[in-house]
Amino acid sequence: MKGARRGHHVLVCFVAPLCLGGFGAFVAACEPVSGAAVEVSWVLHTPGGYAIDSCDCALPAIASVRVLVTPQGGTEAPRSYMFPCSKQRGTTPFEIPPGRYELGITALDSTGQPAAGVITPSPLLKKLLWGQPASMDAQLIKTTCAPRCANKNGTCSAQ
Repeated sequence: MKGARRGHHVLVCFVAPLCLGGFGAFVAACEPVSGAAVEVSWVLHTPGGYAIDSCDCALPAIASVRVLVTPQGGTEAPRSYMFPCSKQRGTTPFEIPPGRYELGITALDSTGQPAAGVITPSPLLKKLLWGQPASMDAQLIKTTCAPRCANKNGTCSAQ
């Protein structure tokens, strides 16, 4: 984004292919940019390493994942973003001021509270740059498999 300056608002647009029953089409989308963004994806596994294929199969069930963006230094308050667990990914708007941040996730239950007994990774320190998304990479969320989802071969999936 050459020529863009801090404090200015820019619109980033992209064109993506869309397949509709064998017919090709293109979709255009635009996102206003007034800072940096954070993108994250997550997977659920049991402490034994088995994949949990559905957020409803976690015990307790995980309704959403909160991304907490905490500035390092300065007086700005932390920013919180929530994404449905079932999406397995989320991207914040391009609204975070550039700087160094601690980026962390928390698994939340259906009441919006941290899900009991669920283990999430330690927060990451990242430098956020204006107009660029900072990736948290894939985050591993460890939790127990709900008994109704436990299969004989050790997998955890809805039956």
